[in-house]
Amino acid sequence: MLVTHNLPAGPHPSQAPSPNQPTKHKDNGEHLSEQ
Repeated sequence: MLVTHNLPAGPHPSQAPSPNQPTKHKDNGEHLSEQ
């Protein structure tokens, strides 16, 4: 709640971290699998 309040944009930061989390997770999985 504090993070959202700290940010100037409400809906923007909420939608940004949502798709970012799954993307990072997939990146980590692919990297681990390749190694």
